[in-house]
Amino acid sequence: MKKTMFMLLKNALFTLGLMTALTGPAGAVTLSLSPSDLTIPVSTNFSINLILSDLDVQGRDEVGGFDVDVLYDPSQIQFLTWNLGAQLGDVGLSEAWDLSWGDMGGGVIDVAELSFLAATDLQTLQTSSSFVLATLDFYCLAYGDSTIEIDSNDVWLGVTNRAGTPLPVTVSGGVTVSQVPAPAPLLLIAAATAALGLTRRTGRVV
Repeated sequence: MKKTMFMLLKNALFTLGLMTALTGPAGAVTLSLSPSDLTIPVSTNFSINLILSDLDVQGRDEVGGFDVDVLYDPSQIQFLTWNLGAQLGDVGLSEAWDLSWGDMGGGVIDVAELSFLAATDLQTLQTSSSFVLATLDFYCLAYGDSTIEIDSNDVWLGVTNRAGTPLPVTVSGGVTVSQVPAPAPLLLIAAATAALGLTRRTGRVV
């Protein structure tokens, strides 16, 4: 029930932003995950960045809100937490609202933010056409290959400027994660012991 009420509130706020457009057409932006491929030992942590790029900073576009779902394989990796970027304002100072639900179960992560800053303040923060919207932290569970990707079919997928005008969004690729076996401590010890024995035997040769 709590989850349902939270999602209704978040969707209402984001929809309000989409419906209160006060400016003209905005330029298209691209959403992607970085890096595009990773090789991670089992039982280690790793991070993925949700990147917004192609923002028309010369045309004075700004990002005032976003809602993105990220898909992953929970049998291979475990989602730990998320951290929002600074370009929409400081959540701790109430300059923006973290509307993320986080791990929604079934391999779906929801990340969303709404800024309360003025457009001019956002433009001051968003001087680059590309920046990090959020960082997602994971833990590698098992050996194998998996993919982390943005859900391009999510009905709530969207990015708006401060006035609420939707920015056309292109979703670019995903992340290929290769989970490799972690180094076995016993094998390392055995290898070190063998190397030490070889060194000793070599040292006795005149």
